[in-house]
Amino acid sequence: MRKAVRQHDWRKMLPIIHQRIQQVEGNVQLERQTPIHMLMHIAKWSAQYYNKFYDKDNFQGWNTLAKICNKYHDVFSGEDPLLFYLRQEGFDVVNFLIMLGRQQFVYQKEILSTEIGRTIYLFTEMPCKFNIKTSFETVSNLTPEEFISLCLITWSHAKENPVDFGVVPKGSASWLSLEKFKAFVKLMTFNEQIFREHCKKNDPKNSMYALYWKSPFEEKPFIQYDSSIYIAPFPGFILKRCAYGIYDILKSHYHNDFTELFGGTFENYVRELIEMIKGQFINIFKGEPLVKSQNAKAPDFVLVTLKEIILLEVKSTEMDRAVAKDELLKQNLRDNVIKGINQCMSFTKILGDGSISQIKDAKSKRIISLIVSFKHILFANTPFYWDRVFKPSLEKEGITEFIDNFEYQILDITELECLFGITLHSSINISEILAAKLDSEYEKVNDFETFLPRYIEEKNLVKKYHIPKMVDKFEKFVEDAKANMAH
Repeated sequence: MRKAVRQHDWRKMLPIIHQRIQQVEGNVQLERQTPIHMLMHIAKWSAQYYNKFYDKDNFQGWNTLAKICNKYHDVFSGEDPLLFYLRQEGFDVVNFLIMLGRQQFVYQKEILSTEIGRTIYLFTEMPCKFNIKTSFETVSNLTPEEFISLCLITWSHAKENPVDFGVVPKGSASWLSLEKFKAFVKLMTFNEQIFREHCKKNDPKNSMYALYWKSPFEEKPFIQYDSSIYIAPFPGFILKRCAYGIYDILKSHYHNDFTELFGGTFENYVRELIEMIKGQFINIFKGEPLVKSQNAKAPDFVLVTLKEIILLEVKSTEMDRAVAKDELLKQNLRDNVIKGINQCMSFTKILGDGSISQIKDAKSKRIISLIVSFKHILFANTPFYWDRVFKPSLEKEGITEFIDNFEYQILDITELECLFGITLHSSINISEILAAKLDSEYEKVNDFETFLPRYIEEKNLVKKYHIPKMVDKFEKFVEDAKANMAH
């Protein structure tokens, strides 16, 4: 593939790829012919390997790109060499499917307005022991509000055309200046040299993994096209950066100093979500005070219904896009998801002993554990994760009681919002939804983002599963931004 792309100037190639991606999105037939992940691989290789020494000046727009796409299909149409390698090494096919899913689904996942609304609320309004505003300005020369605004502004332009960061558009808000553009460019863009250095540093040493590696455009969606002109091959990454970029930037600069303190803010946000549907619960407890006298482990929240006790543990974590080998997955999840499961299992044992007087009839209720992560963990509820990652780690720590009857689900914060949101917009309660998922052998292994739309359709519910407060936050932010532009 390197030979196929190195002879065509990426400055000619990327606009055609960008145009094709706009045509492909939402078109199933075109997606089969030229899937977005394939187009983005070609975009990366084109910018990474183009060499004018080989350029024959015969680029013919879509016709040239189509030939390269055909070459891609030819090269990768047989058994994937990575799958063959993993089988030889004794890894499960699911290891491969996890990586396959990661490289494809990232282009299919729509960023919801509620995700950006949540970001606005978490990073500009909610109290946090970590000084988010000052720390982010120190790193970026932008306030969190300015960063979000610039993401939304540039995304709306980048969908259609390259973006000129050398000119402040007429009618812009008074705070927007060339200096702000420069700060944003530093955070969100590559030039050709830096792009190639980034790829050289971060590409996998084993080339078989190259197709499944995180795209550099996820971190910086734009690449410098000409002077002050920048192109975003896949504009959807701008919105993803809008929703999660502040977290990523602060984490990369301040590490645990940020994540440990932000964890408290994230937990408080989940508590607010629980308050929105509190009428569905007989009791709501903070977990730790219930076991303080016993010096035991507990989840963050204990939600008691007529039939269930829901243990909810919040982890402000994400799944690293590393190779999906068992040991690497265990390392990656040990301090967050595995720890969360451990806390819930320990608490389940205490409930079974009848040691918590505040919770009546615990032995007769179904106990369901929900581990909530900040970012999505693909296929987290599959037997693969339990058999190969979670269960061995727990057994290694000597946790074996209840292990075979332990009921849990892992979901990210967006999925939790959707789960709660359905109950806000219908007469369905959370107990019914969780029972429908856990009682189905098919559904209990699926991600909530797959299960919930299906559940809504089966129950003939109105297709609303947002949190109104987060929609309001987003809409108010946009309206305020428009008002500032008008002045």
